Amino acid sequence: MISAKRALVVQFLIFCFLIAAVPAQSVRVVLGENSWIVKTCSTSAGRALCLNALVDSLGFTLEYDEQLEKLDAVRGRLELTWQAQNHFIQVGSETWQLPAAPVENGGELYVKEDVLCDVMTTFCGDTIAVDTVGPTAGNPPVSAPEASLKTKGKGLGVPSGVAAPIPSQATGIKGQKLKTIVIDAGHGGKDPGAIGSKGTLEKDIVLAIALKLRDRLTDNTDLDVHLTRDKDVFIALRKRTQFANEKNADLFISLHCNSIGGNGKRKRQVKGYKVYFLSHAKNEADKLAAMRENSVIELEKETTTGDDLQDILIALANNEYLTESQDMSIMLAESFGRKLQSVGKLHAGVGQANFWVLNGAYMPSVLVETAFISNPTEEKILKTDTFQTAVADAVFEAIMLFKKKYEVEL
Repeated sequence: MISAKRALVVQFLIFCFLIAAVPAQSVRVVLGENSWIVKTCSTSAGRALCLNALVDSLGFTLEYDEQLEKLDAVRGRLELTWQAQNHFIQVGSETWQLPAAPVENGGELYVKEDVLCDVMTTFCGDTIAVDTVGPTAGNPPVSAPEASLKTKGKGLGVPSGVAAPIPSQATGIKGQKLKTIVIDAGHGGKDPGAIGSKGTLEKDIVLAIALKLRDRLTDNTDLDVHLTRDKDVFIALRKRTQFANEKNADLFISLHCNSIGGNGKRKRQVKGYKVYFLSHAKNEADKLAAMRENSVIELEKETTTGDDLQDILIALANNEYLTESQDMSIMLAESFGRKLQSVGKLHAGVGQANFWVLNGAYMPSVLVETAFISNPTEEKILKTDTFQTAVADAVFEAIMLFKKKYEVEL
């Protein structure tokens, strides 16, 4: 006679088998006279469609990195980059912000139904729609004709609900002059920052870039430019934003080099620049980047905790400039894409995380991870005057674009 305990185990195994045997839900996605069967999954934001399947049906060549949960899709001159839990997608050299980020499920990316249809409709000659009746079993997908896809530069529009790429001329943000900028060279003194395999110190690289950027700005503009440090000294994180507030800065830019742990293969694989603004991290990679930069808190003697009222005021100030910080992040990522030939973007080039060095800044603020000092190739590049100058030039260009937008009267 079977025991009650064993009976429960058997029932549980049968239940698991039945759950596993349920086929994935799918719908019919329609483009003109063509249609495809696409898997769906449920997310907290609503029903999501399988991105891999849809772009593959539309004739894109796919490259999916399961470790980074990143999908690169190429179709002629059109290149798209998506990453799980990242609200920003790369469209060629432009960066778009989505109202809902992709999610990973079963080794594939899924995107909220209306968001994905809006984005992909932008690149097609007809509207993509989802057949609410659902597919008939066994009906095979139909390939889209070559002529139905638009390529980059030919009528590329911006889907509804998606933030457009930031143009060089746009409506004003605050309707006032951009007068003062604070450039923050990360780390310094007893805090070396990340250290490359050849002994390269992050604090030295970012200081060299900061000095070049300061000179570029002072030589070519009438901006009031300040550095949080112009030599190898240690400055607490809170002191950096405090300095920017005291200078009544209109923009705060913190410069860093990225790094990652793991074995040699992992360090060689992970590379690229990325620009961050202050907000809650949406994926593990951005959380780890913030944790590494925030670890300097262990070297600080002064406490950085404030009272509840102060924390609330800081949160309100950061939220007030969230849009401007996002704009600046996008401008920087796109400028890096134009100016830096030796280093590519990491993921979509823009991210968000809780960097303490940005906390408390009463102005638009961003953090730039120029490249991975843990990557042997990028460590070598970071040490060169050519690359440091290129980074300074790219940041300078983004500041000029931001200034132009900032100063347009409301």
